[in-house]
Amino acid sequence: MKRLFLLGFMLTTVLLQAGLRDSCAGQTKDEKNLEREAARLEKFVQAGGEQAVLARFRKDFGASDGQVASLRQRGLGFGEIAVVLALVQKQPGGVTDASIEKVLALRLGPPPSGWGEVAKKLNLKLGAAVSQVKKITNESHRETKTGRREEKRQSPPAEPPGQPRGAHGHFSGEGRSMTRGEAAQ
Repeated sequence: MKRLFLLGFMLTTVLLQAGLRDSCAGQTKDEKNLEREAARLEKFVQAGGEQAVLARFRKDFGASDGQVASLRQRGLGFGEIAVVLALVQKQPGGVTDASIEKVLALRLGPPPSGWGEVAKKLNLKLGAAVSQVKKITNESHRETKTGRREEKRQSPPAEPPGQPRGAHGHFSGEGRSMTRGEAAQ
């Protein structure tokens, strides 16, 4: 009985130590959320939303196209750029080349740091950056969708090529529309 208890106690101790070690080495909830939102933004850009995202960077962060282009040349994706700009925006002076360099220096090291550690060194909460990146993605998506809807409204519906008007089963006259079918025969 004592042996079984001792074995259970030792097993529990080992598992707890391993769990604590894993949770310290792993990412925080905010870091995981930030990574997920940055990936969503990157996926949206790859699907053709680059112009909408650039417009949001200008509007929400006051970032210039030159600043974004410089970050792109350094190998950063749009999701990472959004994180950098979200952290920089909260700094005194806002989005400046110097504040961008400061955040990148903290991130790239030496030693390289995670976004949670960078935010902590800047005395910021990472959750605010998560919300900002999510907002950029959602607003960009919404604006793109709205733009497409307006384009559809402004362009007249195209008739299928090679078919005379009304050949697709719908007739319109002076008074009312009629559909080809039993009632039309």
